[in-house]
Amino acid sequence: MELSERLKWFEKHLTEDILAKWFENCQTDKGLFFPHLGRNWGRLQKDSCSLVSQTRLLYNFATGYNITGEKKYLDAINKGADAFLKYFADSQNGGWFWSCGMNGAVKEDYKDLYGHAFAIFGLTHATLATERDDLKEAGLDTWRVVRSRFRDGKGGFLGKLSRSFEILPHTRSQNPIMHLFEALFALDVLDNSGFVREDGEEIASFMLDRLFRRKDGVLPEVYNDEWKELSEIDGGRIDVGHSFEWAYLLSHANERNWPEYYVKPANILLESSLSLGYDEENGGIFSPVTPDGSIEIASKGWWQQCEAIRALMHFGIIRGRNDVWEPLDKTLNYTQENFLDNEYGGWFSQPFSGNKDENLYKGSEWKVDYHVVSMCAEAIRLGKMEGIL
Repeated sequence: MELSERLKWFEKHLTEDILAKWFENCQTDKGLFFPHLGRNWGRLQKDSCSLVSQTRLLYNFATGYNITGEKKYLDAINKGADAFLKYFADSQNGGWFWSCGMNGAVKEDYKDLYGHAFAIFGLTHATLATERDDLKEAGLDTWRVVRSRFRDGKGGFLGKLSRSFEILPHTRSQNPIMHLFEALFALDVLDNSGFVREDGEEIASFMLDRLFRRKDGVLPEVYNDEWKELSEIDGGRIDVGHSFEWAYLLSHANERNWPEYYVKPANILLESSLSLGYDEENGGIFSPVTPDGSIEIASKGWWQQCEAIRALMHFGIIRGRNDVWEPLDKTLNYTQENFLDNEYGGWFSQPFSGNKDENLYKGSEWKVDYHVVSMCAEAIRLGKMEGIL
């Protein structure tokens, strides 16, 4: 399929399938987004909404409004943002609770770095769509909370704290730090002081200088309290999907005039990701792999395919890399054949075997198709740059 046809597919898939299904099925009277949806998009018997699911769906609907201009998405953003401010805010200690029931009552009150990163991210995109000053200030204030409460004194950030910001046991991970960089990259558009960008660059430097294995271009996933990577026996691994994600984020940041030196490690991360995870025979991305690069369990997750596709499209068009087109084509073909539900729409949470009795679902506190939306949004952006869309 020609590139122009591919990019047009992403636009149709996003607007007519993904966003339409989520808009129709996740909204509630209180404004909390219900994330637990079965294969046919019916609501499952669960009673929870998380910091991540609420804010990722704010991003999804903000993307929908940005692309279509349809007022229904703007209304969903305003209602969802009001609910977020009302039910997730810790008015006593600051920051945001992890989860609440669909009646708005707090369920889990700890403070999570990953969730706070998405609070910044979702609030930023909601602000850009609605132009609401209260959402802008909430996003900036969230970064102030993270900046003052989550730093670990070793250059990194703590992942999990109590309601009153006391340290809770957890394994250090690069994942929330990556999303914090993504969030500050977005928030920088709303900040006139320059401190958000300065802090974002500091986070990228921590990853590149302390976590990134320059000897082989690999980014380990988990670490001990001193930010030393864990061995395989202790749970150490490389999440190839996150390596693709970092490659894209660094390159895209440079597009917006962030440091030029991001481009080299971005290209290296792309190359190591393909080397470690790409299935040359069938297409698709295996992830995770062991610290030495071995594939022990041949797992191809839905979101890892999204991040690989987004990065490969980006590097092909923005960086002029002709070596990405074959793996892009084969990975997109694999994804369309194995993850898209041709009967009910949307994406399966795992490759579909054809057994309709499988425990398949369309949504959870973690799967609200933020990765699908991000992939499609980048394809649309690139298509407009190329004069295709």
